Amino acid sequence: MSDTVMIVTGESSGELYGALLAGALRKRMPGLKIIGIGGERMKQAGVELISGISSAFGITEAASSIRELKATFQKATKALGEESPGVLVLIDYPDFNLRLAAEARKRGIRVLYYVSPQVWAWRKGRVEKIAKLVDRMAVVLPFEEKIYRNTGLRCEFVGHPVLDEIREIGHDKEEIRMSLGLDPVRPLLSLLPGSRPHELKRLLPVIQGVVEECRKEFEDFQFCVPFAPNTDMSRYGSAI
Repeated sequence: MSDTVMIVTGESSGELYGALLAGALRKRMPGLKIIGIGGERMKQAGVELISGISSAFGITEAASSIRELKATFQKATKALGEESPGVLVLIDYPDFNLRLAAEARKRGIRVLYYVSPQVWAWRKGRVEKIAKLVDRMAVVLPFEEKIYRNTGLRCEFVGHPVLDEIREIGHDKEEIRMSLGLDPVRPLLSLLPGSRPHELKRLLPVIQGVVEECRKEFEDFQFCVPFAPNTDMSRYGSAI
């Protein structure tokens, strides 16, 4: 078996999971080579990036990004051939990753899908397709095991990585609020705009309007809009 693992993710939430997975793998197997597509967190976790997350971002984005996505896919398939990883780990991002799984299949590379696409929410017909292309499925929500039970695909609930990270940090919510410059006592309302550029462009003006209206009625509240680590904040300065 190859001593190389390839991890592929396409957006910030998945990139966080990829970084946590890479860190855990390095603790168990210090000599393991990990390559992949991701962002700064994965790079800091020891992943050799073959493409940055920005060039793999949002397969439903505007047509101007299609060229970048094609180039990223070519880099990924080239890495499958040249590096011949023992395992290809795919994290969510199904439109891109299922195509890559098919390429891995052609090369006899085993495929682990970590963090299932949300087949329970939309496009349920993908379950059978996933089962044909993937060797193992690791899900982060307990009810997802049942979805794959009758497909023949080995599927296991492994817990949510974000909960592990929260436990590792070990701070209570008052400490976290204070570290962010927030009042630890006043009520806090967080508004989550997502991480994809088209989502942010569309939702940030709406969120700004919501906050302005809420401040009129709920004067004691404080408001927080968290952004994903890989967000280019220079693109949205006028909207916040």
